[in-house]
Amino acid sequence: MAISLQTSLKKLAVKGVDAVVHETPKAKATIILSHELHGSKDSPGCELLARDLTEQGYRVVRYGNSNSLKDAASQMQVTLKKVVNQTKSQYGGKIAVIGMSFGGSIALLEAAENTNIATIITLGSPLLPQILSLKKNQVQKNSFRMSGREIAYTQEFKNDVEAKDSLGAIKKITIPLMFIHGMEDDEVPFDHSKQAHKATVGKKELHPVSNTHYVEDLDTQREIKNLVENWLAKTL
Repeated sequence: MAISLQTSLKKLAVKGVDAVVHETPKAKATIILSHELHGSKDSPGCELLARDLTEQGYRVVRYGNSNSLKDAASQMQVTLKKVVNQTKSQYGGKIAVIGMSFGGSIALLEAAENTNIATIITLGSPLLPQILSLKKNQVQKNSFRMSGREIAYTQEFKNDVEAKDSLGAIKKITIPLMFIHGMEDDEVPFDHSKQAHKATVGKKELHPVSNTHYVEDLDTQREIKNLVENWLAKTL
């Protein structure tokens, strides 16, 4: 049930990172939103999710990433680490990370190393380095479809992603993990979340939803909203 709270928006003091905090009095915990590759902390989806979560009594952090593909995975993980650690230092309490698409992949890598994270929810997230096989354009071999566009990756990006191991990281994670994925996802196959769920050793849930990579159906949006709220209530 949503509760009416007086909220405020302010900056999170993280050097070199554009991060904002949706503060709410007596917050139950902090939720960090990790957006997709070439996404934005100011996207309508991130802002709507932040608003919904603050209405549930959570503090929410949105932050930006560099749009460089050169070493995107490593840089995104460094940025998330800074945000998580600063949030813990500044606010204490439990921290959850909700990762959208590639942002969820990065959150899982970080959770294998960072004990400040209490739980993770991923939304349509690919496995690394398997993401490199998600080629939609058979003419342009060095590309994959992500964030609604065909992305041609550099050799540096390829080398960076190939050095990552999502399944290996997941096997080291003991915190609760929830995976939400569209059954009709034509960018990141549902099997990626199915494999991630199978590799998880701790508390876990896998929820297939009836939609594509970009959830536009209102009923599915409400279903995901309820899944997220119920999971957070159980794990924070």
